[in-house]
Amino acid sequence: KIYFLPKTSNGVNKIALIIGGSGDIGKAIAHKMVQDGVKVYSSFYGKKPNNDPSINFFNLDVADSDSVKKEFSQILSKENVDIVVFSVSAEIENKPLLNLSWDDYLKHLNIQVKGLFNIIEALKGHIQLKKKFKFSNIILFNQILLLFLTGFASYI
Repeated sequence: KIYFLPKTSNGVNKIALIIGGSGDIGKAIAHKMVQDGVKVYSSFYGKKPNNDPSINFFNLDVADSDSVKKEFSQILSKENVDIVVFSVSAEIENKPLLNLSWDDYLKHLNIQVKGLFNIIEALKGHIQLKKKFKFSNIILFNQILLLFLTGFASYI
């Protein structure tokens, strides 16, 4: 069972940033945190998810460092973030492995690798000021199993 301690050691409610909070995994984490009393900011890219008044949504392109810096500076100017969860993926499309191009791989690298770098860069100053800070990177390994079982790569 996953449980998030909702308060800091001095009794203040914890604040979380869920990067990729509109996907299934990020959404489940966000809802569990809210249920446990954590104040949640959740990013989406493109179409805003159904409005949930218990979650503070913000649009974010993780591959665009300026977008990340702008959004994070707005949030960090008013909140003392304790937890960051990075749970992003490029749009998933099933393609035969032999039909993949470099652009297919690059799309995932820009979001999952460059995006993670941009998030960490934007948080550096904040992390250095905090005494306790949690950062989770959710990596999905089912793409490897799916590739070997089907010959299709739905994740790269």
